[in-house]
Amino acid sequence: MKEIIFNCGVLQKSAAVLQNGELCDVLVDHPSQSGGVGNIYKGTVTNVMPGMQAAFVDIGLDKNAFLFSDDIIGDKSTDIRKKIKQGQDITVQVTKEAQGVKGARVTTDITLPGHKTVMLPGYDYVGVSKKISDEEEKERLRGIMQRIKPKEHGYIVRTDAFNASEEELKYEIDFLEETWNKISKQAKIKNAPCLLYGEDGLLLTVVRDYLDDAVDKLIINSEKDFEEIKRIARVMAPGAENRIFYKEGNLYSIYGIENKLRKLLERKVWLDNGAYLVIDYTEALTVIDVNTGKFTGDYDFNRTVLKTNIAAAKEIARQLRLRSVGGIIVVDFIDMEKEEDRQEVLKVLKEAVESDRVKTNVLGFAALGLVEMSRKKTKLSLSQAMQRTCPYCEGDGRILNGTSVLDMLLSELKRTRRENAKAILRLNPYVLNDLKKYGDVLCENFDGLEIYVREDAGMHIEDYNIRFVDNISDEEGLIRLI
Repeated sequence: MKEIIFNCGVLQKSAAVLQNGELCDVLVDHPSQSGGVGNIYKGTVTNVMPGMQAAFVDIGLDKNAFLFSDDIIGDKSTDIRKKIKQGQDITVQVTKEAQGVKGARVTTDITLPGHKTVMLPGYDYVGVSKKISDEEEKERLRGIMQRIKPKEHGYIVRTDAFNASEEELKYEIDFLEETWNKISKQAKIKNAPCLLYGEDGLLLTVVRDYLDDAVDKLIINSEKDFEEIKRIARVMAPGAENRIFYKEGNLYSIYGIENKLRKLLERKVWLDNGAYLVIDYTEALTVIDVNTGKFTGDYDFNRTVLKTNIAAAKEIARQLRLRSVGGIIVVDFIDMEKEEDRQEVLKVLKEAVESDRVKTNVLGFAALGLVEMSRKKTKLSLSQAMQRTCPYCEGDGRILNGTSVLDMLLSELKRTRRENAKAILRLNPYVLNDLKKYGDVLCENFDGLEIYVREDAGMHIEDYNIRFVDNISDEEGLIRLI
């Protein structure tokens, strides 16, 4: 049984994909300041650097976006100064989110993906996914698209369009055309920098990329988003809206997903046989170490090592997907004496990453006996989306960031609030400082509730306390929020 659990907190949305109760994918809608992949912005060119054949573009985020010359469509010149000018307004789309000290990477070659097609504004072109191997079906789909698409825009037919009817394709094309018209209109009337498209990205992504016929049900806990995701499903996945259900409460708690998410943020990952992995992140790459742990195997040491490494290879592929790890990955498997054992482990690892939606390359064993891999980096990892650098150890460890802590706190406050009672929150000063930024959110979600806060520097950043009282006249040291 395959389920999608869509949990909407006060500040953060996320979705978990379950296969027979096992977590097989996690998506987090983190703060828009990172510039989500696919978001479209109207920005201003702030600096053109001919020596790098690139430019910086202000799209309204904390860091300016980075635009390479090759990512600018139109002018075929090799000199970026002939393509764009400093101070020029430009419409761009994020292809890689901001990470660390680096801003988002953007392109002017904009695409709008649907469930069955991808729109290419400005191109008169029809392409069909290479994964559709049936040549007769390819020609059928190509013929339909040539008839129904506008001449000024191109389309790529995705694998999910296999056996799709003309009516289904027309319905989606009309939706994408309407979306593009809205984006174009906003680009003309809005001042840069501004977001033109992408505010409800996670709802769209889940329907477009995950809500297929194999999903038995999608459960969501926000009435507003329940109606919106059904609207999107009617266009992107007709018929699937009947498998979308609304349910109150913290769905991650109800379905036991909270503990699974916590484990995905830990360094150590235990395997079923007692062996374990240690996963460490650096600025340049991700390092994974394999250890036998409690697994002692049988009488044959080489066989014990091989079985441990094979189990580790399967789990590594799963962890990379669940943690959204991207970039360079180095794996230190337990040393194997036989070349055929090393090849067997590589074979298992390559097969395990084949089901990954994100392009993953297993390059093989390097000279030092380490396996080198790469996984396309487009968005923040789960750790980057949900954690921050730990101020207690000055960066040696990771803890939940303010948004993640506040989302849990405010969701619990919303769930447990009592009529005519006043709420007193006890928080670490770091978290209180973050909370003060969300005055509008508090007023919108807690109308009629008086909320007071007491700072507690001795409380861990990830901890908090909620108390309801009828009278606060005898309370001291409180700060009133609303």
